[in-house]
Parts: sequence; C-alpha cells; structure tokens
Amino acid sequence: MRVHRILRKICLVVPEFRIAGVLGVKRYGKKRNKKEYKEPMFHKKACILVRNLLQMKGFFLLITLFMTMQAESFYDLSFKTIRGEEYSFEQLKGKKVLIVNTASRCGHTPQFRELEALHKKYSPNLVILGFPSNDYMQQDPGTNEEILEFCEINYGVTFQMMEKSSVRGKKRTNPVYQWLTDKSRNGWNGKGPAWNFAKYLIDEEGRLIGFWPSKIKPDDPAILEFLEK
Repeated sequence: MRVHRILRKICLVVPEFRIAGVLGVKRYGKKRNKKEYKEPMFHKKACILVRNLLQMKGFFLLITLFMTMQAESFYDLSFKTIRGEEYSFEQLKGKKVLIVNTASRCGHTPQFRELEALHKKYSPNLVILGFPSNDYMQQDPGTNEEILEFCEINYGVTFQMMEKSSVRGKKRTNPVYQWLTDKSRNGWNGKGPAWNFAKYLIDEEGRLIGFWPSKIKPDDPAILEFLEK
C-alpha cells in the first residue's frame, strides 16, 4: 500500500521509528515468515507513539512531517553577488522576488531599463535579482566586473546583480536555477530559461508563482498584475 511505502521511508529517515512490529517487515524491508518472526529491538516509546498515531489516523501527521523534511525552502538558498559577497535568501522573507537571467549582448538587453524601472517603483516590497549568464550564444562573455560596469553605465542598474553562472540544462550549476526548474522542490515548474531574460516570480512566502519567457517584458500587464497584489 502507498501508506506503507511512505511509512517505510519515515523509518529510514528516523532510526527510532524502524519498527517491524508496525510495518510487518524486517528492518531492511524484506518479508519474514510469521513462524520465525521475532520482534527486533527498538525504542519502546517510539513504538507506542507510532502505534497510537496509526490508531488515531495520526499517521497523516507523520506523512506531512516527512514531506516537509524532503522539501527545500526558497529561503534555504544563497548565492554570491556580482561583487563576490555571500547573499542569503533568508533576508527575502516577506518580499516579492523577480529573478531574471541576463546578458549584455542580447536583443533583450534593453529590458535592463524596464527592470530598473520596476525596482524603483516597487522597492522595497519587490527585490529583483539579475543572474548574468553566458549560456546562450555566448552573449555575456565579460567578467563580473565588466558586466557590472556595463549595467551601471548603460542602464543605470541599481538592483541586485549576482555572480555570473550557468543556468541552462545539464550545465546548470546555479543552485537557485536548480530550485526554480525542479518540480519536486518548487512545487510545479520544470521549465528552464530557453533564452536570456526569462523571468521567475516568487511571492512573499517563498512560493514560485509565475514564469515568463524572454519575449514577455518586465512591465507586461501579466507581471504587473502579480506585483500589484
């Protein structure tokens, strides 16, 4: 049964809950003959607790606990800024976050101007994080220092730019984009950026609530609708 499979996983995560008496299996999951079955050593209090929870249908609490343990919060992430400083996402709690993979030599590069306008209008309730990447047709070949200088001189960028990294496919070493493109971690989205300036929106509780491809501009009504809420 599905419940039994989940409980077996719980038993592997929490050693005290490896209770063969409850699951009817060996410690390692192999079935035993009833005649030769002998209840293994286990923590009696843990055994009583699990049996009581099962009788009260409280195993749903254990399942919830297990799923929570498996999930990774957006706020557990961190990354370095373009200046090399560690940036913890815990400081983003209670704010909307717009994440964009950027490039300096792309047809969509003028979107820097619109992103900066959003930053000035909605800050501090909105935080924009730009992630430079050279993944698409090598359109951002410069160093972190060169990219920052380009953004500041040409578009007056003051929103937070992050360290240059890879955000694409199997080369995706960026842990933020690993979270953004993994359904088991963000809850629903498996799409990665198909080009520069794809956009992901996180709400005030750390939930991914929107994804837009490059052609959708930062001031598009579809994005503004979420920002105004």
